[in-house]
Amino acid sequence: MSISAINIRKVRLLIVPGLHDSGPAHWQSWLQAQYRDSLRVRQRDFGDPQLDRWAARIGAVLDHAGGGQRWIAVAHSFGCLALARHLALAPESPIAAALFVAPAEPDKFGVGTLLPQRPLSVPSTLVASDSDPWMHAASTRLWAGLCQCARSSRVGRASSFVRICGRKCGTAG
Repeated sequence: MSISAINIRKVRLLIVPGLHDSGPAHWQSWLQAQYRDSLRVRQRDFGDPQLDRWAARIGAVLDHAGGGQRWIAVAHSFGCLALARHLALAPESPIAAALFVAPAEPDKFGVGTLLPQRPLSVPSTLVASDSDPWMHAASTRLWAGLCQCARSSRVGRASSFVRICGRKCGTAG
């Protein structure tokens, strides 16, 4: 099943921020504000990137939200790694699709071996920059292949999405 085949009206948006959360001017905060029923994963400590703890927190947030709902998860930076780990550990997760935007370099955190080495159980898309300082382009392509993302979009030398999305989303420049 592709992401476009999922009935958007029957799913909710789950925001999975990276290190230090996403402030009010961040693209994830803008996206969350567009969907009244969206939910943000709030880590106990956004400055302490413990992959298994972050992945477990995603599961806890979904459990607390109640059963019977399907979700599209939109993850950024270290949140991408946590989401991939969650999906690998919880094949019964209510997440119906995943969008990974500018993932962090797994080896910078010593978690490369904890990430999925086989296809994810949900349709996914990866969006990355060729010049993002948080993940090398070669690692992004390798990770997208390992996860068998349905789509992988490169945005050229856009540097880090943290930097380019600090402006108001939807504006040029």
